[in-house]
Amino acid sequence: MALQDKKDSFGCTLGDIINSGVKNEDSVIGVYAGSPETYTVFAPLMYKIIESFHGFKPNDNHSSDWDVSKLSFPEPLDDNYCIITRISLARNLEGYPFCTFITSE
Repeated sequence: MALQDKKDSFGCTLGDIINSGVKNEDSVIGVYAGSPETYTVFAPLMYKIIESFHGFKPNDNHSSDWDVSKLSFPEPLDDNYCIITRISLARNLEGYPFCTFITSE
């Protein structure tokens, strides 16, 4: 079955996951998963994007090291070093689609 004919269990289609990129041609990626299942249903596309953008292959393991003592910064560090920053946090509940595909229903 071709990717354009597939849907995840929430009804998310190829058109849904590429919608942002179609509407915003200057987007860095433009593809957003509709649910955790999107990664397996659309694996041929999603895994290529993940590998290209993040450098991880499907069987690779990713771990985060939040130990700030291991960070290095150029010296001297002054008030002009960071002009703006943004922190984003999203939580998802099992059994619901991701924010990009959730509806009021």
